[in-house]
Amino acid sequence: GADLSQTAVYRFAGADWSSASITAQELEALAAPPESFALTGQVFSPALFAVFERVDVLPPRTQLVIGEPKIPGEETYVSSRTFLDLRAVDDRLVGGDGIGLGVDQSEVSIDRATFTTLVRPLRLPGGGRHALKYLSVDVIGKREEPHGAVLVLDDSPPITQLTRSTPAFESFISPRTALRLAARDPDAGEGGARAIGSGVARTGYRVTVGTQPPGPELSSPLDFDISGRDGFRAIEFRSEDKLGNVEEASKVELFLDGTPPVSALAAGEPKLPVFGIEVLRSTTPITITARDPSSPDSPAAGVSKVVFRVDGGPEQVYSAPFPLPEGVFVIDFYAEDLVG
Repeated sequence: GADLSQTAVYRFAGADWSSASITAQELEALAAPPESFALTGQVFSPALFAVFERVDVLPPRTQLVIGEPKIPGEETYVSSRTFLDLRAVDDRLVGGDGIGLGVDQSEVSIDRATFTTLVRPLRLPGGGRHALKYLSVDVIGKREEPHGAVLVLDDSPPITQLTRSTPAFESFISPRTALRLAARDPDAGEGGARAIGSGVARTGYRVTVGTQPPGPELSSPLDFDISGRDGFRAIEFRSEDKLGNVEEASKVELFLDGTPPVSALAAGEPKLPVFGIEVLRSTTPITITARDPSSPDSPAAGVSKVVFRVDGGPEQVYSAPFPLPEGVFVIDFYAEDLVG
């Protein structure tokens, strides 16, 4: 190997510690010394050699251990469930040999604080972005150069909202009403530690029809409508971020109303039936009524308006009984409910 000249510390029985420049190969040879060996140009007899103790010349190597869940990157995202630790190995002569005298302690600094001895488990002080520095010291005081990492602690679950298009009225929707679930992952931390969230991984929902058991959880499509028989619907939904933070489920209760109103036209008095046709006077009021069918299990949104036209003329919104002049007329009419 390469000539790695180091300073070795040694002593003979009853003597003080001394040091000498020695190569890695020479120091390895001292583990099983021959009858005589060279140490910095001097020859020692094995009879004089009583004890040779080697002290490592390299500091420890420390690794930041990040468990699951995590999202690796320049800024590694973790949650409070993520196991964090420092693992250190002491080297002797060559980095990676792992045969040093041993690690005394590991130290950590979070957000530029003073280095302190690691206390397990390693925890971050609140959500958001944190700058971590860490190192270890071996049993003879050799101190490692600090390592650094940036961690983002994200314990905030996503926030999901259900929106609906028209037509809709209060808690009533129609089969043409488009429903949409949209989720966002809020920022982690506050102030200088604030960082964007880890991101939404999935959104799930399920629909309950009337008094039936809830349906299966679905993750798509997130744009959907409700069909089937009129009546009660419960939509439960929640989202999960990329670190496994799960939102508490929200529930929206709706009523599906896909049944149109029923309308009727009636002529008041005076009127006279002639050959099956009602003959009215110019003062006879004409009334149009409408109702939105409902039942205890299937409430209705209610009538929004009644529209009519006479002899194909412009549509008019009905507001009160009206007469007609003399003549023969065709009246078209319809009603619309509050969900269109």
